Amino acid sequence: MSAQSTAPLSGAPAQSRTQHPSRAKASAMIPLLKAYPNIGEDDRLALLDFLRSGHPDEVANATYMDGMEPYVTAFKSDHPREFRSGYRMLLPLLGLIALVPLLLLLRFA
Repeated sequence: MSAQSTAPLSGAPAQSRTQHPSRAKASAMIPLLKAYPNIGEDDRLALLDFLRSGHPDEVANATYMDGMEPYVTAFKSDHPREFRSGYRMLLPLLGLIALVPLLLLLRFA
């Protein structure tokens, strides 16, 4: 086998050199999710950043695979401030909705 050959010795197909970036990122986060909470602080922050602001395709690839739901749920339940849900997320929208009629009243009064 020449030094330039890219085929692995095990006979398994070589990984594509054009692997989609979202798959590469998701594939890096899946082991972190499975190992949580036994991961370092840097890995925890990387996972937090990935779940909060990662590309939606990346996050879906990592979190909606069979069997990953308990890991994601555990991580999110340990970080409630970072994954807020409920009425608090609607407050800015409700404020904007209330502001529009008020501005219209002031404009035409």
